[in-house]
Amino acid sequence: MLPTGTDDHEAKAAYTFAHGDGVKVNLGGHSSAEIDARRPAAQTDDFFGGQKPHAVIAQASKDVRTDFTYLSYTAYANSIAVDSIGQSYHGKLTLHEALQQWGESLKKYGEEEGFTVR
Repeated sequence: MLPTGTDDHEAKAAYTFAHGDGVKVNLGGHSSAEIDARRPAAQTDDFFGGQKPHAVIAQASKDVRTDFTYLSYTAYANSIAVDSIGQSYHGKLTLHEALQQWGESLKKYGEEEGFTVR
């Protein structure tokens, strides 16, 4: 939702795209509701090596947690992701190692900022 009083034409266009056609672009031209209706879960896809991606998407949509909250320092978390996760793309760390390193960095930062990190 845009803040009250937003007059910027470009901001409104971006919001409309992100919550309308932009969602459809990311889902192969279909809204999430249309995926179940138009693409049977049993349908395989050669691009994904014969797997059934629509079954995975349908199940994942049912498994979305509603108790999730963002970190108080999510912007910082996103800004340092490349420091560890980016290294896994270049073969310098495994993804598991990169995620552990990122988590440790976030925990350290949070504690330094006075947060209780579990």
